[in-house]
Amino acid sequence: MEKSQEFVSINISMRILELFESVAKTPVVFYGGRFQPMHKGHFGVYKHLVNKFGVDNVFIATMFGRKQQQAHAAGDYSTDPFTFQEKADIIATMYGVPKDHVVETMPYRPDISKIGRDPATNYLVLALGAKDAARLGSGNVIQDYQENILPEPNMDPETGQERAYKYTVPSMEGGMNASQFRSDIKAIFFNEYGRLYAVGTPDESANPTFEYKVPRDTFVYIPIDGVVSHINWQPTSGYKQDDWEIFIKPSMQSDWMIIIDHVVSINCDRSSTKVCDLPLTINGVEITTGTEVKAGDLFGYVGNSEDNSGGNVFGRTEISVGKYIKDGNQVVGTISYCPMRYLDPSVKQNLELSINNIMASYETWLGDSSFYDEANMVAPGCVYSQITESNGKTTPAK
Repeated sequence: MEKSQEFVSINISMRILELFESVAKTPVVFYGGRFQPMHKGHFGVYKHLVNKFGVDNVFIATMFGRKQQQAHAAGDYSTDPFTFQEKADIIATMYGVPKDHVVETMPYRPDISKIGRDPATNYLVLALGAKDAARLGSGNVIQDYQENILPEPNMDPETGQERAYKYTVPSMEGGMNASQFRSDIKAIFFNEYGRLYAVGTPDESANPTFEYKVPRDTFVYIPIDGVVSHINWQPTSGYKQDDWEIFIKPSMQSDWMIIIDHVVSINCDRSSTKVCDLPLTINGVEITTGTEVKAGDLFGYVGNSEDNSGGNVFGRTEISVGKYIKDGNQVVGTISYCPMRYLDPSVKQNLELSINNIMASYETWLGDSSFYDEANMVAPGCVYSQITESNGKTTPAK
């Protein structure tokens, strides 16, 4: 065989070997971004990538860099409120992404070694929006991902740089920037007593409760010594419920009551979002009408709520203090009262401080010091002293 033929034969053999090696390689997809925080549009992209490449091969790439650390040190949380660990917790808890698939690495230059993948048997795919894909362009180092096209060797021989492929993701409904998202989730954590909804419309109403939206595994305790006067299971109808409502009175003869709305059994698995209608219990004994209870009794977890990005169930509970309005023996409405006005002196100071801290912390995170109108509150967390509810209308009063 002549040398030229031998050279061609060797080249062909090497190319065939490269092709066989390429066939064995697995795409490792990194979907990069700030994720402050992840929202419905992001999650839609993630699900698309999982359906296309498999859950084992899709990773979230995000950072909490020096600039963000300096902003936090200066007390500025307005643009990047979450650290890497907090972002990872949100992405894993709210959206079910495997936590070890949320990687602290540069979003557009991810380090494949951080996930323990061998470059010899894997190749890098960057999942990009149309704008970023166009900005990066295409060349020897960044090439377009194509179905059923064998990848080139990982290293570009001209530059010595690791080669990557860009996959342009489809636009998903629900996408928005971080500032829009943070605006949309206002009041998700604590809705104060008297906050007005649908202001200036015929449906304007005042919130007659303290409403907390918190992790699903948050405990709920009995707030007073008394007796259960009413307990009711609430199936989902119009908005997410599938949880219990319970009324507690100091005695059955009392006009006063505390209503705790949205609670699930302490025997429910709160790592699951499946409906759990197990009965409420205290120390293993089922709660029914007439059950006597003590302040501090643990009787359940917070109930259910849906976040504004859709479908991800958070925890929620509401507490209110009030009386029925009666016309003879017929109930025609209710009057609720600011819960902070009826605290026992032994807990009053600590609870007032707690409510003030919740509001201040949320305003700092939101970057809006005017979100709660603390200066005009009648007590911490209370815009009004009382709210009358009758005929579908609320009438607040200072």
